[in-house]
Amino acid sequence: MAVKKGTTGHTFATQNLKNAKLLCSDKEASAVLEVVQGKADAFIYDQMSTYQNWKKNQAKHSCPAQSFQQEKWGIALRKG
Repeated sequence: MAVKKGTTGHTFATQNLKNAKLLCSDKEASAVLEVVQGKADAFIYDQMSTYQNWKKNQAKHSCPAQSFQQEKWGIALRKG
């Protein structure tokens, strides 16, 4: 299972997939490459990024695109 360090996917995998071998990467592209090269069975990440990576590699991989966790997004704007 490939995950990007410090993400909610990493947290989820650590807490819920106790028997999975985790391949933790610092970068999204490295985690995707683990799957593309067959070193990992899956990559847990946010839906949109997962979908975009799947579009680039869809001939060899599938993307269930189902959320396993709800997340909220926030944005900060400069005053004025």
